[in-house]
Amino acid sequence: MQRISILAIGSAKGSLYQPCILDYVRRMKSDITIKELNYSHKNFQKQNEEENKLLLSACKLDEYKIALDSNGTNLDSEEFAGKLSSLQLSGYDKITFFIGGSDGLNQKVLNEVDYTLSLGSMTWPHLLCRLMLIEQIYRAQEILSGKAYHR
Repeated sequence: MQRISILAIGSAKGSLYQPCILDYVRRMKSDITIKELNYSHKNFQKQNEEENKLLLSACKLDEYKIALDSNGTNLDSEEFAGKLSSLQLSGYDKITFFIGGSDGLNQKVLNEVDYTLSLGSMTWPHLLCRLMLIEQIYRAQEILSGKAYHR
């Protein structure tokens, strides 16, 4: 399986989601990292711009970039597993997921990524998105290896 990075604005440290996130990281067969990025500014527009710059600067050009955005493509779990598998077969050994801050990802980031994925049209807390994404990555690994987890 590929090396996977999740670049996320904000910290899960001390949150009720952190133990669950760490449990899925522990279970992973692939190399997965979560990099938390923080930027604080009193001007919300400036904050969003700087957060998005941080996300783009934290990855390399050869990585396949996937943004989480409510306007992205909805995939079921099997389709998501198939997407990850097809990326691996296409030679992408590094996939990076972007999770924005409170104001989401701006158009500049959405224009720079290779794919935009939606976890649904509802608005989700960013830490819950992180947990949902990492669970789906784990589920995809289990689907691709034929395990019973996905029943």
